[in-house]
Amino acid sequence: MVAWSLHIMSKQRWTPLFLLYMGWLVEAMDAADTIHLLAHQPPQTEAEMGDNVSVNCTFNYNGNTSDRMFGKFYVQNSHQKKEYPVDVMCQSAVSSDKPSACHLSHTIVNASPKDENVYLCEVHIPSSEGNIEVRGHGTNLSVYAEPSLTVIQPLSPLVSGSEATLECRVHGFYPQNPSVMWFHRGAPVPPSDITNHSTQNNDGTFTLHSRNKFSPTVEDHNTETVCQVSHPVWRYNKTASISLNVSYGPITVNVTSDTDAVTNGSVRVTNGSSLILRCVADGNPRPGTQWLGGSIKTAHHEETLHISEVKKEDGGVYLCVVKNEYGEMNTSITLLVTDRRANGKVSNREALYGLAVIPVALALAIIVISLQKRGFYPLGKVNPFEELSSSEVVVLYNEQKSHKARSEH
Repeated sequence: MVAWSLHIMSKQRWTPLFLLYMGWLVEAMDAADTIHLLAHQPPQTEAEMGDNVSVNCTFNYNGNTSDRMFGKFYVQNSHQKKEYPVDVMCQSAVSSDKPSACHLSHTIVNASPKDENVYLCEVHIPSSEGNIEVRGHGTNLSVYAEPSLTVIQPLSPLVSGSEATLECRVHGFYPQNPSVMWFHRGAPVPPSDITNHSTQNNDGTFTLHSRNKFSPTVEDHNTETVCQVSHPVWRYNKTASISLNVSYGPITVNVTSDTDAVTNGSVRVTNGSSLILRCVADGNPRPGTQWLGGSIKTAHHEETLHISEVKKEDGGVYLCVVKNEYGEMNTSITLLVTDRRANGKVSNREALYGLAVIPVALALAIIVISLQKRGFYPLGKVNPFEELSSSEVVVLYNEQKSHKARSEH
């Protein structure tokens, strides 16, 4: 081989070919002298963003544990190969016929999305008997981050009958594309009503803007809408809820009385008594109230209308108007003022007169009936109930009394 080499060197034109051959020869000799060992690496590991995480590599070594070992982890991307030198630790076997267990590890501090990669381990052990190369298949590091904020808010005021949008904002998560579900009043919202859009933050995490378009109704006021976000790498689902504040104009208005019953849109009150009318409306925000008509001289802006002593001139039609920025409504009530006699009530004086007249009338009736039984019709009267005056009845009563006294003697 040497002679052939010298022959080649003697020929100037064969010099490049000779150099190429010698390089191949050295490489072949080195390869023949190198022993390759396989290291074990977990295929997958994961870490939460901000935590420290270690990638590990182990292998068995039959040589002397005091041999010099050069270990490293490296990552290979499209731009460059980045290496992380590490120490190799070996534990001698209990028995000389068993290999020693060796271990190397690399710790990633404050893990972030940019640390995601496949980390491969490699150990070089030089020896006079031949070099030893130890290599692993690599560990794929995955980083995840759970959202730091999940909220729902309307993009504009919710008004009954008008299209509105609720936005569920989920901030600070990784990786991208979580699953989003909406629930309104306990029922799932159709996917056609939902749009999702994500943006990446400076730290590598993402922010999701999920929007739910719908047209709220009066019945939706004070009901709950829920946004639920999940991802396979998250430990828990993230949920946000909102109680809907739907604005609407007055839908009902009613007038009631705290003192007298309201019948067919009117209330009957006795002259001189007290009256309290209350006007109640359903609307959001709470409608303002105004009373008009009747004996009201100036606008009355309270729900309750109080007349401490009702007079005849207070009678008439009263109008209650309720209004907010989304609508207006009104209703009326008629106040009927009656005096006490017309109302079926009598005064104390009238009651005393009645008590005095009843005994007198009863006595007169007894006298007349007694005279009729005896066949005595005074003054030629045939029907004493129609013709006799009270003075004539008294005279008859006295005569009857005298006649009775004489008969007893």
